[in-house]
Amino acid sequence: MVTEATFTVNASPEFFLIAGAVMVVAGVALLVVAARIRSRWGAGDPRRAHAVGTVVGGGHVNYGNNYVPRCSYVVGGRSYEVDGPLFESGTFAPGMRCNCTSREDLPAKFRGPALADRLVDLEDNDSWYRQSALYPLYPVGSAVDVYYDPSDPSDAYVQRPVRKGVVAHTMTLIWGVGLVLMGVAYIIIWRLLA
Repeated sequence: MVTEATFTVNASPEFFLIAGAVMVVAGVALLVVAARIRSRWGAGDPRRAHAVGTVVGGGHVNYGNNYVPRCSYVVGGRSYEVDGPLFESGTFAPGMRCNCTSREDLPAKFRGPALADRLVDLEDNDSWYRQSALYPLYPVGSAVDVYYDPSDPSDAYVQRPVRKGVVAHTMTLIWGVGLVLMGVAYIIIWRLLA
């Protein structure tokens, strides 16, 4: 037995054309933004000058309360501080083993244990840093390589650069492709109803 399905559309055909066109334009705009984010990854990093810094405590960036080091370095007689090394992203859970085993093979993405919740505590970042999975690799007082922009020495990173905007690029790309496909589908519906 073959049954035939029918459905009714409560919108005018022009609605599908206009909505589809808007979605395609918005999707293309998001794809342009995603391309611009990605093009910056290949751009030359101006932070090429080198200084030897010193770990002075816990920074402001953390992955599951595993604080990264705060490092001090001197350029032209002036002292600066930078948090790092940083990671593209972090995955953490109680009891998870840390994937940071040596400075030389530092991964781009952090995986490690989640430390206790910091909603209410009296410890400062330095105290939390001493509990961090990164502390054994970067103890306070140890030397680190800092790379900075000679035209703006406060713009720096520790050990190796991190691609910025990985999550933003991925989400923008997904939304852009999704809107273009949805817009094309709406335009096809318009053609079928017209």
